Amino acid sequence: MPDAAFSPRGRPRRFLAAHWLILLGLTLPAAMLGLSMLMAWQGLWTQTENRGSTAAEAAAEYTSRVLTTQILAVDRISEAVRGVTEAEIRSDEARWHHHLQGQIARLRLALDAKLLGADGHVLAAASASPPPAASMETGEHVTALESIPEGAAWISRVFERAGDGKRFFAVSRARYLPDAGAVMIALDQQAFGAGLARVTIGDGEAIALLRRDGEVLVRYPAVPDPVARLSPNAPIMRFIAEGQALGAFQANLPANGERALISFHRLSEHPSLYAVSIIPRSLVLRHWWREVWHVLAFGALAMLGLGALALRVARQQDSLLAAKAELEARVAERSAALADEGQRLALALEANDVGFWEMDLAHRKIWRSRRMRELLGLPEDAVVSDYPGNHFHVHPDDAPLLNEKFDQVLRGETRNFQMELRLAMRSGEWRWMESFGRVVRRDARSGVPQLFSGITRDITERKAGEARRDMMIHELDHRAKNILAVIQSILRLSKKEDPARYAVRVEGRIAALSRAQAMLSAEGWSGADLANLLRGELAAFAAPGIEPARFTLQGPAFRLSAPFVQPLTLAMHELASNAQDHGALTMPEGQIALGWQIDDQAGLVRMQWVETGGPVALPPARWGVGGTLIRTTIEKQLNGSFTPEWQESGFSARITLPLGKALGQQPAG
Repeated sequence: MPDAAFSPRGRPRRFLAAHWLILLGLTLPAAMLGLSMLMAWQGLWTQTENRGSTAAEAAAEYTSRVLTTQILAVDRISEAVRGVTEAEIRSDEARWHHHLQGQIARLRLALDAKLLGADGHVLAAASASPPPAASMETGEHVTALESIPEGAAWISRVFERAGDGKRFFAVSRARYLPDAGAVMIALDQQAFGAGLARVTIGDGEAIALLRRDGEVLVRYPAVPDPVARLSPNAPIMRFIAEGQALGAFQANLPANGERALISFHRLSEHPSLYAVSIIPRSLVLRHWWREVWHVLAFGALAMLGLGALALRVARQQDSLLAAKAELEARVAERSAALADEGQRLALALEANDVGFWEMDLAHRKIWRSRRMRELLGLPEDAVVSDYPGNHFHVHPDDAPLLNEKFDQVLRGETRNFQMELRLAMRSGEWRWMESFGRVVRRDARSGVPQLFSGITRDITERKAGEARRDMMIHELDHRAKNILAVIQSILRLSKKEDPARYAVRVEGRIAALSRAQAMLSAEGWSGADLANLLRGELAAFAAPGIEPARFTLQGPAFRLSAPFVQPLTLAMHELASNAQDHGALTMPEGQIALGWQIDDQAGLVRMQWVETGGPVALPPARWGVGGTLIRTTIEKQLNGSFTPEWQESGFSARITLPLGKALGQQPAG
């Protein structure tokens, strides 16, 4: 009598079951792959939202600091003209022109400063003498100041300067009586945007400063044409109209229609302004794709392998059902096919640098693939060996846990095994391995494990990477504490009698510290080139009226160790600040020459600071904060020496540093 498996009604059932098996073999890994990619996207998007909020908050803090500095300058100018009439200002315009120039000389973002009359006419300007005629923006300032609370500052819209086409917006306040009017300082839009970008955003992102009425004051990266005022229907304008101080949303950018995450943060000191962070969705997608493409590729290969395996199993099942009379022969064929499949699986695992092993628990034997023997450093002919053996290759600290986990498998407490352990190589090197195992066969009656299979792979590089990551985190924590200590020292040492001068001094010293940190970060915290360090610090003093050509650097190539970069930068900043306040940089013809030599025989780096073309240098009655900071930094922190000299030709100083420590060499013994 024919078997039901061969009946016309039996084949469709078997055919349908085979397809369900194939579908199941493909659906489950596909679902897991899709879930992992979705979780990766959600995690990355959460990080992006946090980054956007952090960038907007940092931009708001930066803008507040800059505007506070500008308003202090406006107040200094207002105080200087207190009680001076418009007629007196016009009659002595040249003096006020020079006064305005001096007030904005240290404001790196300032393009111009103006004294405005009550009718909006320009009484004096830093940019020109005699001053230009009244313009639309000057008239707007006077009109706007009449409509806001007395003493409040007005932030203008964006204008374009005649002549060079530079875009700017201005900060202004009403001038003290008798003739009222206003004092305004114009800020360079492009330079302001670059400053925002340095402290807030990464590649591909954008940052903007927005006025409550929709006027875009700053955008970085800059666009060729002026940014139009935002429509009241723009999403961010609706949030602002509702009075929200901060938030985030997704919207299409008006310039190109691209979808982006937009985060905003209102300035607490200037509630009419909002800092806005823009992160394109395409940028997030690129980051996400870089994280998941290898997972997708591996998942696709796994799905193909599982699908092929499911198809093969289904076909073999159909063959077994179709040939009951030849059961023993089919079982033999199946055993041979499984052996071939095991070889192919071992080959696939070895191609991915994974070793395969299979343990016969009943006979205490273990079979290892070729890659597994290579990982353990075993001879090529050691395919099958006794287990457990003497465990000579397992690290003593890992052997107890390995035995405990294996005993749990033998006792039937678990069917799975997973562990990271160290194995000894023939070279004596310890390498980290990660092993996964599972009980694949048990005794049908007692349930005692009989066959235990698993894989092992070398994770030494991953462990080394984790160790480097932990060391880097520790190092960054250490450097962050050092930075905070230096900033605390700067705040404590700087004189506080004059708030405006105190703010400028502290801002300059912290800016020098920031430049040192940026240079170290760009060099991977490995140190910095001495010439680049000096050039970058002196360039910070190339303000209007001080050309970079006034600085001369001469010396051989020399790379400083990381601990020397920050203190030496602060010392050079103080020397340049002193030259700007009292020395060569106070004169148009003043020059600074900075040279260095490497004295290998004496084990020293010798530096020479020479100022010429300035006023006669006279020794101070006592050391000021800057001089104390220079001496303390060089002598105490760097273990060097600082020898100042005051001469008729100008100030000069000799600095020596220990060569070994400057190179980052550890002392012998």
